[in-house]
Amino acid sequence: MFPTLHSASKPWYDRALEVMPAGCSRRALYPMRSYAAGGEGSRLQTLDGEHLLDGSNNFMVLIHGHRHQATVEALGRQLGSGLCFGMADTSEVRLAEHIGGRVKALDQLMFCNSGSEAVMHALKAARVLTKRSKIVKCEGLYHGSYDFAEVSNAPPVEPGRQGFPQARANGPYMSPNIVEDVIVTPFNNLPVTEAIIKEHHASIAAILIDPLPSRIGYKRADRSFVEGLRSLCDSYGIILIFDEVASFRVAHGGAQSYYGVSPDLTVFGKIIGGGLPVGAVGGKEAMMRILDPREGSASMSFTGTFNANPLSMVAGLATLEAYDEHQISVLNAKGDRLRENIAAGAVKKGLPIEVSGEASFLAFYFAPRIGNDYHAVATRPEELSTVDHLWNAALDLNLLIDTSGRMNISTAYSDADIEEAGDIVLAAAETALNKSIRN
Repeated sequence: MFPTLHSASKPWYDRALEVMPAGCSRRALYPMRSYAAGGEGSRLQTLDGEHLLDGSNNFMVLIHGHRHQATVEALGRQLGSGLCFGMADTSEVRLAEHIGGRVKALDQLMFCNSGSEAVMHALKAARVLTKRSKIVKCEGLYHGSYDFAEVSNAPPVEPGRQGFPQARANGPYMSPNIVEDVIVTPFNNLPVTEAIIKEHHASIAAILIDPLPSRIGYKRADRSFVEGLRSLCDSYGIILIFDEVASFRVAHGGAQSYYGVSPDLTVFGKIIGGGLPVGAVGGKEAMMRILDPREGSASMSFTGTFNANPLSMVAGLATLEAYDEHQISVLNAKGDRLRENIAAGAVKKGLPIEVSGEASFLAFYFAPRIGNDYHAVATRPEELSTVDHLWNAALDLNLLIDTSGRMNISTAYSDADIEEAGDIVLAAAETALNKSIRN
């Protein structure tokens, strides 16, 4: 799980342990086995000379894989002009226009530096707009590292659990006051959600929803659930916020285009920065006005030294311009084929591995899934060691997936890459299951 004794990565890991907790600034990368040396297309190279098929793409950021030509060229041109200026820059106008042209729910957009920041700003804006304090989110859904979004971020998985979930602190650092201001509802359960919101509607500022959540195997929210949330928000003056930080990749207009439902605010991140730090909040002009400093005391502060950094803006625009409807269709079809290959191979080999997901997302499980809420689908405690073995075994076979047992593919994947990825997942699953049985 960690760099081996005589590897090129081991001295760097030892140095890192001296200056960073666990040797890394990103908990999602723990544990680590080697350090990256570079990437090209669908492949990563490590300091130890491994050539890995990249099934993580920096946690869904690199939609075109590594060193995408148009993105690299755009960055080169910007570097020739400057890094950042302390003045408005035309690059953010161009990117805002492009994203606004893809997403019907947007009139205006503002940029920040991460999906977590975007969620934070959207929730704050909702409180200002409604003059209410409470936030509604679905149990087990991940929305970044903002305190209010972290409530019930990863509660204990209890298969078969029904009823009204309880808001839970995500750790001992979380103030009880924050937990009290977050109302937790079950994903895809409209009757229970409706009952909860009706009871608390006078104090609810916003409902925050990810329409294609990773924790639930990238299973799409039911149309009736999304439509029901929109209706409840309209009835009670609540702000509906879509978290499309990850799901924006699945369609030209984002996952919200599946439903014909317009959220009041949408938050973005990941692919819209082309591999550089980025986040964004957008919505109808009436909602976005709260962020307009020309409104004086009615305005909410939205500032940051690196907001709309020109490098992120030009990289994002080049990336999205190349990610047109045709490319999205081709990539989603490759995702379908990869899931089909793994599912068919598992049946042929008699392996109890299930693959879930949509578009270019995949999630792996080692027990049948019935239902589509957090407790039905999320990884169960008894599966954790097998998922860990799966990650290690896939790395041994030169495929990098996420330690959570999830992966995503990029437009850089060839047909041969799809076949290779499917073969590796099946072989890694067989190894993981055998190790789990022995242990």
